[in-house]
Amino acid sequence: MLRYAPVLLLALGCSTPDKNADPDAGPLPDLDAGDQLLCPSVLDSLLLPPQTDISVTGPEGWSATFSDTDFRLTATNTGGDFTGPTLAWVKFSILLEAPETVVFQHTGDNPFHYDFLESRVDEFAGLSHDEFNAISLNNEGRRVLLGAIVLPLQSAQDRYGIQFASDEALPPALIEYAFGAVSSAVNLDGRSPVYLPAPSQEACALSLIHI
Repeated sequence: MLRYAPVLLLALGCSTPDKNADPDAGPLPDLDAGDQLLCPSVLDSLLLPPQTDISVTGPEGWSATFSDTDFRLTATNTGGDFTGPTLAWVKFSILLEAPETVVFQHTGDNPFHYDFLESRVDEFAGLSHDEFNAISLNNEGRRVLLGAIVLPLQSAQDRYGIQFASDEALPPALIEYAFGAVSSAVNLDGRSPVYLPAPSQEACALSLIHI
């Protein structure tokens, strides 16, 4: 079941001038008064047969699962009241040509999706930032879905958040599939997953409330 958290928790990295805390997440939709955001349909990429397993260079610095023993993979914020970190997070990627595998990267050492994937996964080797953004943050031509697990450390410790990064609204069917794939790869005792939509996903996230 996909649980939607209407209160947005952005905790992924450093703040940007538009108040988006994750440099990988998309901007707020630019809609005129009265406009409606039409949620895209299923991506053609999801209809492709899965290819061979993802080849990640080197055994260290990533994992195909995330559990209570894998907090070495996370990064944390500094907290603002000297009580210690309030949030931890670990970034992940799902190649749409191998959608059954979730790659969790050591986010403390590799805080950005691009740096990790370009240096560790053959399919992305040699890509410029612009080339990578074109296949990761836009629906047309998308080859990879980026996201992060968000873990509250001082409150709401009975849950964890799953957030996806995109400059465009993601197809609800893709969100449902990816949410299931990620939550199946996560084993955090006593915590249940909730969907935390990034700003660009908030409008379409409303269509998932009934699930």
